[in-house]
Amino acid sequence: MTFELFAEGKRTRLRLTHTGLETFPAIAAFAKANFLAGWTELVGANLKAFVETRRSEKLVGDREIAATRLFDAPRELVWKVWTDPEHIGKWWGPNGFSTTTHSMDLRPGGAWRYVMHGPDGRDYRNRVTYLEVVKPERLVYNHGGDEDTEPVNHHVTVTFREQDGKTRVDMRMLFVSAEARSHVIETYGAFEGLKQHFGRLEAYLKKV
Repeated sequence: MTFELFAEGKRTRLRLTHTGLETFPAIAAFAKANFLAGWTELVGANLKAFVETRRSEKLVGDREIAATRLFDAPRELVWKVWTDPEHIGKWWGPNGFSTTTHSMDLRPGGAWRYVMHGPDGRDYRNRVTYLEVVKPERLVYNHGGDEDTEPVNHHVTVTFREQDGKTRVDMRMLFVSAEARSHVIETYGAFEGLKQHFGRLEAYLKKV
């Protein structure tokens, strides 16, 4: 079997070639028909749906970063591990980071103060101020550095939606300017970090 991927603008065309069936003449016709149907369903339907609904990280306009991921877990659980200090410290942040929560007041006007410990030994102090808390559907907050760190401020909206027994999480990060967004991407690797952030959440949900 050979898989070939061809870039076509913002899309990707996949060509799959399955050879060797002709070595079994007695079942060649049957095998070709059934393998064609199977691969068409697997690639044309299942893979397409998986890619389009499970994962999407993208730049929106010139001030936003957005991400979507479909998690194989109930919404109440996803909400809990996102908002409970006992859980969130075990997965929050990019690969190699750990998180210590100093306080979390999960209500409009409340704040979450935490420190992210980088793999290089550096600590990053953060402060989240909640604007909306609608359990288990929606979180809206302002995210910035604490007093003694660089103020990387942005507005975040996270929604949790039920989808066929799973949970779709949509996260949008709005920065004050295009320059501010570029700064966090180039300086802190925010775009790749967001992918890893969701990857760690997915792995943690499988454990709990």
